[in-house]
This record gives sequence, C-alpha cells and structure tokens, in this order.
Amino acid sequence: MKNKKIIVRFAPSPTGPLHIGGVRTVLYNYIFYKKYDGKFILRIEDTDELRYVYNSEKYIVRSLNWLGIKFNHFKGNFFLYKQSNRKYYYDYYILKLIKSKNAYYAFDTESDLDNMKNYLKSYGNKSPKYNYITRNMMKNSFTLSFSKKKIMFSLETSYVIRLKIPSNVFIKFKDLIKGFINVNSSNLDDKVLIKSTGIPTYHIANVIDDYLMNVTHVIRGDEWLPSMPIHFIIYKYLNFYNYIPEFLHLPLLLNPNSKGKLSKRLLDKYNISIFPIKWKHNKIIKGYKDVGYLPDALINFIFLLGLNSENLEIFDKDLMINYFSINKINKSSINFNINKLNWFNQNYIKKKSDQFIFDFFFILLKDKSIFYNTNLILKICNLVKSRVFFINDFWNKTFYFFNTPNFFYYNLLRKKTNAYVSYYLKLFFDELDLLNSFFFLRIKSILNSFKSDKFNIVKFVRTLITGSAFGPDLSSIIEVLGKRESLLRLNIFFYF
Repeated sequence: MKNKKIIVRFAPSPTGPLHIGGVRTVLYNYIFYKKYDGKFILRIEDTDELRYVYNSEKYIVRSLNWLGIKFNHFKGNFFLYKQSNRKYYYDYYILKLIKSKNAYYAFDTESDLDNMKNYLKSYGNKSPKYNYITRNMMKNSFTLSFSKKKIMFSLETSYVIRLKIPSNVFIKFKDLIKGFINVNSSNLDDKVLIKSTGIPTYHIANVIDDYLMNVTHVIRGDEWLPSMPIHFIIYKYLNFYNYIPEFLHLPLLLNPNSKGKLSKRLLDKYNISIFPIKWKHNKIIKGYKDVGYLPDALINFIFLLGLNSENLEIFDKDLMINYFSINKINKSSINFNINKLNWFNQNYIKKKSDQFIFDFFFILLKDKSIFYNTNLILKICNLVKSRVFFINDFWNKTFYFFNTPNFFYYNLLRKKTNAYVSYYLKLFFDELDLLNSFFFLRIKSILNSFKSDKFNIVKFVRTLITGSAFGPDLSSIIEVLGKRESLLRLNIFFYF
C-alpha cells in the first residue's frame, strides 16, 4: 500500500442536499489527495432508489464548485462512477459469493420476518436478527430443497440475496484514527446484499467499487464505522483481503449545545444553516452562501472541526494541504460553534481586496437603482469592512450614506435633548459650516473639541447623521458624505 498511488473517493448518496458533515468529509478527502498528488473520485451511490431525491447530484456538484473543491476524475460532462450504471459488476461478484456459499437466496416475506422477530422477542430477545441461528428456520437456500427453490424461481417468487455471516468469529480491523477494533460476528446479522428489486445495497456496492477503483484510503464520517465488520467479511469472501483500503472515521460533529449529533432540527432552533448553498425541493432553504458567508471562511472553519491546529487558525487551502496529517485528527467529537464561524467570516471579509468588495457592492447598489462613483463606493466599503460579519451585511452597515435617516430618529432625539444640548449642537453645526477644507483631520478636531465639553454631543451628531448609535469613525463618515449633505442632515433637527 505504501508504494501505491493515493486514491480517495467521495461517495455521497443523492437522497438530499449535501450537509456540513458531508462537506467536512469531502474536504479531508480533497486535502489528502492534494497532499500526496493522488486521485480524487466522485462516486454517486444511488442504490437507495426509494429515498432518491431529484436534483441532489447537481446540487452536490454546485455546492462543491462554490466551495472550490475540485475532483480530478471525470468522464465527459457526467460522473465517471454512478452505481446505478454499474449493475454488471455487482452481479458478477454476487454470483461468486453464491457459488462459494458465502451468500444465499432468501425468499422470506415481510410476514415471515415479522413472525420470526416476534417469536424471538417473546423469549426475551430484544434485538432479533436474521443470522446463523434464525436462518435455519427461514425460507432460504440452506433450508429449501433444490426442487422447492427451482419452483420458486420458475414462479418468479420475490427474493433477496443475503450475506452469510459466520458464527462466533472475531473480526479485527484497524482504523487510522481509532486504532484496532474487535467485533464478534455473532453480534452481526446476515445483511441483504441484493434487494428484491435486483438493486445492490450499500454494503456490496461499496466494497466492490472501492476494490475496482483501487481506492487506497477511505475517509468518512464516524456513523459508517458499524459497517466495517460486514465489509471486512465481504473483502475476505471475495479474496480482496490484500486490497483493503486504509480507513479513517472522522469524529462526530455535535450540536451547538454539545448534546447529540449535529442535526438539522437543532440547527433550525439556533437559526443556523446546515447546507452550503440554497436548496430547492418542497421548499426553499437558505445555505451559507445566501446568508453571506464566504466559501474560504466556511472551509477554514470546517477544516478545524476535529483537527488539532496547535493554536493556528487562519488557513488557506495551500496551508491546509501542507499542515494536514492523519495524526492531527482528534478522536473526540466536537461541537459546532457558530460564533467561531462568524469570526472566521469577518476575518476573511477583512482580507478581501477592494476590487472584490467593490464588485459585490456595486451590483447591490445597482439592484436598488443607486448609482455612485467608484471612489465613493471604495471609501464606504473600506470604512465598514472591519465591522461586517457577512458579505450581505454591507447594505445594513452603509445605507445611511445613500438615504437620509428616517424622521423617527429626529423625534426620538428631540425628546432626549434639552436647551443646552441644542445649543452645543448648533455650535457644532456652525463650526462645520465654516470649514473651507472639508477633510477628515479638520472634522475630527472639531468633534474632539465637543467631546471634552460637559455636554458630549457626539452621540447626538452620529444619530442625526446616520440614524444609528453605532458605526465606523464619525469623522470619516462626515467626510465621505460631504459638507452639503452633512449640514443638511444636521439642519433637519432644528427645523423639522
């Protein structure tokens, strides 16, 4: 395995949109393949036809494109590997399992299965299984005579194909994160490999595809760990034992309150998205892109979910690739800290070029039929950039540059003022009006002189100018607005 070219795969099931846990899985696969100059396969595992959701595949690809995660194994304009197109391979290997009597036909009806489970429960078995004990009382290849099976096949009786799990055999396998794990086969059931529809299940398709695609490392979520003993038995039965990939099961992502696995229900409670981009199905659900998160910030945040970063925080993709190591992946689960994600997003917005901010903001203003010159937009963006958590917040932080504050603010302020405050506000107005050079330093000097007065009117000036008690440096705001507009807004207070 050491001398082989690294091959990893991301194998989503198109049963819905890509969620944050899936993003972390695909990101770690992407970084791993990049680090070792390997191959990265996108494989669509669409064998669960009952849960298939139209457009999931395209959504997954659009999400990954927005995140900047690229695969290097495509064929034409569609996926190279889609399990619904690979039935021939599964049928071939299933036949080998049946011939070696490591898999068998099971003709049990739903009623048969229910009766078996109820019978075992009546004797105190709380988790009845179709296994080495119960298979002997069911309708399958081991209990039916040759002639009976022949009749069933001729009548096209519905059947599934099950894996024959041995009894009381210890299955030992290694996970590169969790170490060695030992499972007694008596605790497993005879998993269905081929459904009554003729479609393979996850277990058999997954193993065969990983073998045929020469996958060397499987990086996936912790929830897939219980499948490992089943898969190891299949590898052994098919003589794939020397081609078993290395496995890495990533620690669970927990809800923000650290209670339980990350769930859409609880994220909804915290008003947090679980999807990268907008998902349209029965209803529209906003993704991180729509809220105003930058893809680089989201990737940086997800990269550190479960990774020991040694107090490093800001990672671009190149640094992620150089820094990443399997040994740095934590074994313990980690909670989803939305405040930390917001911090990353703010920092990435600060790092964005003036051109990036300008392009976004210019389109936003154009949609509102507001047209200003380039220099003014750049000045405004630079003023608020350090205060913005989301790219979509630029309008909320800058609207007062383009619209005079609502009269509501003037009425509110008037109730809080007295004759002295009004007097000093008028003094400030007059001094501002006398300025010939309307520049930042001159404006700041005037403002500072009023800060030292016992009637500090600066907060009143800010609210009159912007309609808000908070914002960037007031001197800079007044300079950008210009003398005429600033005096006009102050003047309204006296004559409205």
